[in-house]
Order: sequence, then structure tokens, then C-alpha cells
Amino acid sequence: MESRKIGQFIAALRKERGFTQQELADRLGVTNKAVSKWERGDGLPDVSLMTGLADALGITVDELLRGERRPPVPEEAPASDGEAPPVPLAHLPRRPDGNMPHFGAGEGPADEPTRIIEYPVQSSGTGMPGEEEGEPDGGGEEPFYRRPWFLPAVIGTAAAVLLLLLVGIFWMGKRVAQTDGKAAESGASSTDPGYHTTAADSTAATSSATASTAATTSASHTTTTSTAATQSTTTPTVPTTPQPPANPALPGTGEVPQAKHAILFNATEGRILYGYGYEERCYPASLTKLLTAIVVLENADEDAVFTVGDEILLVREDSSIAYLEQGQRMKRDVLLHALLLDSGNDAAYVLAAGIGREKAGDPSLSAEEAVEAFCSLMNRKAAEIGAKSSHFVNPDGFHNPEHYTTPMDILTISRYAYSLPEIRSTVSESYIYDRFETGEEKTWWNTNLLVRYDDSHQYAGATGLKTGYTDEAGDCVVATAERNGVTLFAVVLDAPSDAARWEDAAAMLDAGFSLS
Repeated sequence: MESRKIGQFIAALRKERGFTQQELADRLGVTNKAVSKWERGDGLPDVSLMTGLADALGITVDELLRGERRPPVPEEAPASDGEAPPVPLAHLPRRPDGNMPHFGAGEGPADEPTRIIEYPVQSSGTGMPGEEEGEPDGGGEEPFYRRPWFLPAVIGTAAAVLLLLLVGIFWMGKRVAQTDGKAAESGASSTDPGYHTTAADSTAATSSATASTAATTSASHTTTTSTAATQSTTTPTVPTTPQPPANPALPGTGEVPQAKHAILFNATEGRILYGYGYEERCYPASLTKLLTAIVVLENADEDAVFTVGDEILLVREDSSIAYLEQGQRMKRDVLLHALLLDSGNDAAYVLAAGIGREKAGDPSLSAEEAVEAFCSLMNRKAAEIGAKSSHFVNPDGFHNPEHYTTPMDILTISRYAYSLPEIRSTVSESYIYDRFETGEEKTWWNTNLLVRYDDSHQYAGATGLKTGYTDEAGDCVVATAERNGVTLFAVVLDAPSDAARWEDAAAMLDAGFSLS
């Protein structure tokens, strides 16, 4: 775990200083493979290289070994006479995404009391607006609020608004019931309790939005009625800019996840227990490989043998790789282990190129053409199983603006993947040992620390499923766990750090089991 943290620190600093792996290797007099190995956390540089590596990255050796920079000590400006010292920026409250809140002119944090500007009002004995100072009471026309029709008019208006509100709520409830009925009629299910479509799936977001609309409508009507009755005596206030809402607290535990998107799903009951940002577009990173594995299993036999070719040259720099070499030959399931456990982008391209040529019936297809054919199969399968808001342009999840998904689509793909025994039995292992057809031996270690017996993040009952990371996607994980006959899925997307995704996933699973 420590070497992995240091490796991620080295990779981040290298990118920050604008070095490629090869440029950093040249500065240190080592091979590109050695730098790649350090960044993957497979080992640490020799002591003789520590000083040179630290200098190249602009840090101290101590910071290199710690895997993080020492935080600077905040300086406090001296307080002037009669004034309280300013609060250091580090002590100000932060938004859930870790950034400082932004305030407009004359605005403060959300808990700052609303400031009221009181305007002077000329009044006489009655205290009502519109009367001139010194004007005797009873002179001129009687004010409208003292006329006998005023109170019945206010009561009648309020009753009419209340009646309209009740009619609106009844109509919306009827519409929701109709939607539930249609979803229940069209919902499909399979024999595996982990993958079936329910009305709760298709209407969870709709019901939530409807409830929110009803609450907003109610609040709006209530405010209108109150304003109509009291507008003559209300003191004007200064409006404040609303702050971004915090992520909702988890039911049962009250903890608040840090990720930008999250869904907690009870697969045994087929219902969503918690979540936010369901339908927002996001990037899947290596969670893409779940769909890649699905397409592989449905288009290649267990005994199929793949040969590593020039398709591995399509793997982008700084990718997660399984260190496959051209000419090596291995069976389908060996490549699936490299894909799902080691998260090898090279394994994804070997599988994609082989199946792309096979389905096209043209072994002479170039690597690019074969991979493009495979991606067509991926998009077709995603739409077939209900992930219709996604688009995939590569088999490994390396960032591309046209390679996107939504949290609900990721849940759909994950449930389908979990229903396949070959995937479920692979992702639940800490490691798997394999032998290639060409004689090489390899041990694949699971990047999902929740199932690793040798890691402090191990979660009791964890059974999978897949991790992912790019700068644009953030730290991601789909975590599955089973206890007492209950299967849960925790989808965590765009967490702010590696540690945050494990913390969020564990907290969500804890909340789910506490409700079961």
C-alpha cells in the first residue's frame, strides 16, 4: 500500500513537471520500464536513485518517501487595534468537493444570519404606511384593510389556493401511479436475483423529482398566501446567493459520501436505497472493462487462444497495463484475469482486436479497424441491456470526451456483469496465478482493495467488482458485498482521492446492511 501511494505521488509530480516516463528515465539513467514499475507501486527506486529522483520532481527525499508534500504552515496577518485577527483560509468551511466557497459582494457563509435593511416609515397613531406625520386619525377615506369585505376576501383567496394545491397533488399522484403501472408491465427480470429490472429502478428518479416538485409547489403557494396577507407590513430583506447543496447523509449511519456521484442498490430486493447525481453524464475510466468482459464472454469460447500483436501499441502512455508482450499466447480466461484484476489496458486491446477480426470475418483487419468493430459490439450490448445514455469508443476506458456514461448506466452494466459466473468468480479473488500457452507465468493482483486479504481496506463480505481512475473521471469503484443473503452494490464515481473511494464504498455498504 505504501509503495502504491508513493508510485501515485511520483506519477502525479512527473505530470505536473511536464515529463514523460521516458524523459524522467533518461534523467535518472534508468529504463522507461523501471519508471513505469515505480509508478504502479510494484517497487521503490534504489537508495542510490532517491536523491536524483527527488531533485527531478522538485521535492525532498523525505517527501518522496512519505508520498506527499509537507503542507505549508499558514501565515496569519497581524490583527489591527480593536479588530479580531483574520481567519486563515485553511480554517474556513469548505464545500463537499474540497474547494473554498465563493461569496459575492456582501455575502457570507450559509450560516450567516440574513441582514435586514430597515427603511424609515412615516407614521402616526395607527402605525400604518401611507399616513403623513401628524395627520389626524379618521380623516379622509377609510383604509381598505378596515373595510368589512377585506377579511372575507383574504380568507376566500387562501381557501381557493389551498383547493388548487390539493387538486394539483391529487393529479400528480395519479400520474405517478400510472407511470408505476406501465413500468411494472414492461419490466424484465432474469433468474439471477442480482440482475433484474423493476419498476423501482425505472421510476426512482421520477418519483424523487415528483416529490421534490410537489414540495416546491407547496412552498411556493404557501409563500404566496402569506405574502398576500402581510405584504403591507413586511420589511424588505437583502437576498443571498444560495450555496451548493451538500451530498445527502446516508440513511441509518448519517455519514456523508465525498464522491460526486453515488448509488446504493439492494440487488436482493431490486431497489435503490440511496443516491444522488443518478443521470448526470460522467466518465467511466476502467469501469469500462466490465462491459468489455461481457462482450468477450458472449463472443469467445473458453478454449479460444489469443496472440498478443501490434494492437498493444494502441495503448496510451500512462495506462494501467498487465505487461503483455507481442508473440505471447494465452487463453480467453487468462486475459480476462489480466483485464479485471490487474486492470490491464493491453489485455483489453488484445481481446478487442481478436474478437473484432473474428466477428468481421477478416483476420487482415488492422488493429484500429478491429478495435473499432469491437467497440460497436460494446455500444450495441450496452443499449440492449438498458444502458442507453452511454457511448464507448475504446475497450479500456482511457479518457476520451466521446467516451461517457451515467451512474445509472454503470449500475445497469455492473448488475449484468455480476450475473455472469465467470466475472463474479474472478473479481472476488485477491489474486489469481496463470500460465500462458507460451510458458510464461503470471500472478494477477486485484486492484479492488475491498476484497484484498492483505490490505487494511478489506471489507467483510466484499465480492467485487471493479475499480477505475483517470484525471477526468476521478477515483471510481463499483463495490459489491453479500451478507445474510443480501447483495448490495455501491457505485462510487469521481471521488476526490483513492482513500475517499474506499471510505465512501464501505460507508454506503454499512448503511445498506443496517437497513436490511
